[in-house]
Amino acid sequence: LDTFCLLSWICCRSVCSALKVSDPPSHKALLGSTTSLPCTFSLGKSPINHSALSIIWTFRDKEILRYNKGRTLSQARLSLDAQAIEEGRVSLSVSNVTVSDEGTYTCVVSYNMKQEHVMELQVEAVPVVTISRSRANLRCSVSGFYPVDIGVSWLRDGEPIPHSSNIDKAIRTRSNADGTYTLNNSLSVAPGGDQREGTYSCQVEHKSLPEPLLKDLQLVYRGKERTYTPETVVAAIFLTMLLIGAGIAAALWFLVYRRKLKPQDSMTLSLSDSGEVLSCLTLREFYPRGIQIRWSCGVGYYEDLESNEKVTLSSGSSTFNIESECKIPGQLFIHPGFKVQVTWNQQSGAGQGSREFSARDFPWRPRMGEIIKPDTLIHGKEGRFQCKIWGYFPLCLELRWFRIEVGVRERIPLFTSEKYFLTMEPERQSDGTFCGTALLIVSVDSATEQGVQFICQVRHPSLGEPLERSTGALSVTVNSAEPRPLP
Repeated sequence: LDTFCLLSWICCRSVCSALKVSDPPSHKALLGSTTSLPCTFSLGKSPINHSALSIIWTFRDKEILRYNKGRTLSQARLSLDAQAIEEGRVSLSVSNVTVSDEGTYTCVVSYNMKQEHVMELQVEAVPVVTISRSRANLRCSVSGFYPVDIGVSWLRDGEPIPHSSNIDKAIRTRSNADGTYTLNNSLSVAPGGDQREGTYSCQVEHKSLPEPLLKDLQLVYRGKERTYTPETVVAAIFLTMLLIGAGIAAALWFLVYRRKLKPQDSMTLSLSDSGEVLSCLTLREFYPRGIQIRWSCGVGYYEDLESNEKVTLSSGSSTFNIESECKIPGQLFIHPGFKVQVTWNQQSGAGQGSREFSARDFPWRPRMGEIIKPDTLIHGKEGRFQCKIWGYFPLCLELRWFRIEVGVRERIPLFTSEKYFLTMEPERQSDGTFCGTALLIVSVDSATEQGVQFICQVRHPSLGEPLERSTGALSVTVNSAEPRPLP
């Protein structure tokens, strides 16, 4: 017996001493990508006994994935390649990386002893740069970048413009709904002085870029000084008076024979194949034709959006109709305060109006079916509870399970553990909305589950109040072949 114990101790010591966990201390990932946080372990030449192997991943000291006895429990968007474990690779796969995924991760491998590896995930988002001109200013808009540190400067014909990078980033940098940032930098280009025609470039430097990013705009001034002859001046005066007279006559005709009509407005919302919200404003039967439409969005601070307009003549009358369509990325509506606003103003002064909407105005609110539960709950077996959820957009569903004890009103939130397994894999439907089945697996114990009920709760930006479904009071059957639990 002593010899057997000694051999077992030597074997265990050799396996434990061979267990090594390693990999780099930091890892970078692009926003929206799927990345793999590396973690490898080695047992030397010893074969892997999966019943003795345990793998735990934590994020900010909170468990997010567990592999134990050949079974993996994890949160949404996280996975582990079980086949790669045989090769000592237990890397954590994170899909659709977000800014909130940035932080400290720990890979813990236990095999008769415990080894762990800590690493930092750094999320980066590549900036999108656009350059535009408005009167005497050039504007460089840099959006969608992360982290916040960024350098923006102006060049003219390839040469830096002095002091063009001296901007107050604390004021001009603002946060987007997805955690990225937007910054605007303007440059005065009024004719004269140090400004002149040429190629102006906005140069952006950011840690997500392998080299500085340049956007160019060719600036040309028109309307330089000309010499006019007396004949030209007389002709210009005559033409001007003629145009003024024609304008007065036209104005009088409009005032006498035409009345200004305000438009009738309506709006529709739909989803594109790429996950954008298509908002279409229709203004009908207005007169005269001139009308301005402006779309904007944001959280408190509104930024202009691009739109497409189509004007048509109303059938059977001389009034006009216009359709204005604007596309808004669906993920922006995740923020509860995000709103879209559209305003219109008739140039004739006949009228103006506006509309505003947020996720609360969406027709794509989640719907829940009743919780499907087993016909019989048996002590010592698994109980599966399923609740179908469908028809929601955007993909920002907060799903929670609760437990209510007999005679107690307090709700106990449930998390994935040895006793409970919670999961839901959303899928996109043909109409652009999402659906999925919330799954709760419980290791049934008659001493703890008898008479309790489970609650499935759903929260979504389109909802004012959460949706809930209940299992009702549960009844657990004890198999006669198994010993009953002690009271």
